[in-house]
Amino acid sequence: MSKGNAHRIKPHLYRFERLSYVKTTNILANSKQEKTIIDCSLGTNPFGSSSLAAKAARHAFDHFPLDKYPDPSYSQLKNALVKFWQPQAALDENDIIIGPGSSGLLEKINKVFIDNTTHVLGYCPQFSEYITDVEACGGHYHYVSLSADHRFAFDVEKFIEAMDSRFSLIYLDNPNNPTGQILPLNHIEDIVSHAQKKNIAVVVDEAYGDFMDQENSSIKLSDHYNNLITVRSFSKGSGLANLRVGYAVIKGPLNDFIKKIDMPFPISGPSAYIAAASLQDTAFIQQSRLKIKESKKRLLEHCQSLFSSQTAAEVPILVLGHPDPAVDFADFLSKQGILCESGKYFRNLGPQYVRIRIPTHIDPLLERLCSAV
Repeated sequence: MSKGNAHRIKPHLYRFERLSYVKTTNILANSKQEKTIIDCSLGTNPFGSSSLAAKAARHAFDHFPLDKYPDPSYSQLKNALVKFWQPQAALDENDIIIGPGSSGLLEKINKVFIDNTTHVLGYCPQFSEYITDVEACGGHYHYVSLSADHRFAFDVEKFIEAMDSRFSLIYLDNPNNPTGQILPLNHIEDIVSHAQKKNIAVVVDEAYGDFMDQENSSIKLSDHYNNLITVRSFSKGSGLANLRVGYAVIKGPLNDFIKKIDMPFPISGPSAYIAAASLQDTAFIQQSRLKIKESKKRLLEHCQSLFSSQTAAEVPILVLGHPDPAVDFADFLSKQGILCESGKYFRNLGPQYVRIRIPTHIDPLLERLCSAV
């Protein structure tokens, strides 16, 4: 960059370093070992996507010509979501904002809230990309540390004690990335209730929400709290990561502010069409959860010599740790042909730990782990 343009860049970006595990994900996948790799890296559904989504994909471009913009209201997808959530919440189209995956929606939310005076409270370990985006916007991210001595279990009382008037925003991922633990809805409500009294907005990132019961979603609380934003994704449970479709449920005045900064046409018409079709196949996600539960049980039984985080049985990710703190566990596993995410890309973890995603077939992973550790 020439010196003449240097002053046009936000000064804090010169010191800013992006914390992201995504950049390391495909190192092994692109190597000569590709056919022997066991991919336990990015948090997709190990069993792919539903047959209904695949069928919709085959016909999507018959309905949406390439030279036309999508319907900016995304009414078909929003109506499908209203119906999907009817057992838990009385939503209408205006309560739903569509975006390019949950990450894209988190960027929109940060665009409303974050500048160099903003303080955000989270807990760690937690989704690294959100933390990075807060700091890229100039904000200040603070976190409540989860303890390895307690398997990184979330402590709601400790978290509420940390909430004070400094904070404009609270960020909770539920289920948590990387541990795969689920925060009970009553704990979420305790936090949202305390935050509302302090005029703090709460973002609940449910990117992995399809892997927990619908009754535990904070969307169920949306009628009762005007400081709550729930973000969901079709990338995980629905297995539609390549479509980049997400949505946020927001009631009350925060909804209007997000819409003020929202650019039109955030996703394609075919993507919205396929996502809407996938909502009809609830059996696919239920079957995926059952398979994950069985595989995860076997993984934990076979890895008792390793550290394992607090984690929910049907969520496909968890943290494993090597007993020797000097070991770079991701590098160690890569030599066994196991691709996973290093703990060094999550705050409050480190190289001793990895985030591992349950693979499609568990036996080859168990064989390599047992022979390696």
